[in-house]
Amino acid sequence: MQTWIAVLIAAAIQMALGAFWYSPAGFGKIWMKEMNYKIDDMKKASKNMGKLYLAASIGSLITAFVLSRVILLTNTASPGAGAAMGLLLWLGFIVPVMLGNVLWEQRTIKVYVINIAYHLVALLLMGTVIGALV
Repeated sequence: MQTWIAVLIAAAIQMALGAFWYSPAGFGKIWMKEMNYKIDDMKKASKNMGKLYLAASIGSLITAFVLSRVILLTNTASPGAGAAMGLLLWLGFIVPVMLGNVLWEQRTIKVYVINIAYHLVALLLMGTVIGALV
């Protein structure tokens, strides 16, 4: 049961971080500019915001669940070890996979850095919380 609490908290942290990260108070203005999004584009997207947040929440739950399994399977259940596991998974999977967005989708380096940095912070925080609670 404690694992599920850690998963739920970690998923909530990822969602809250994303809400800040891509907001105007975070990196949202730069991200929108680099993605060539306009205010009207965001208004159109807001019509489906409930569905988008539901899908993102499910993704966050999956990420938190898998991270908790990796932490448990590798017996690295401590805050520091959980953060280290988040870092390793980020470096091994997020960084190279998202590089494809730059190479094949012609995203800018700024978008790449904003996106991978978000995932780095998210996985560090999630790993810390999960490592502390499992």
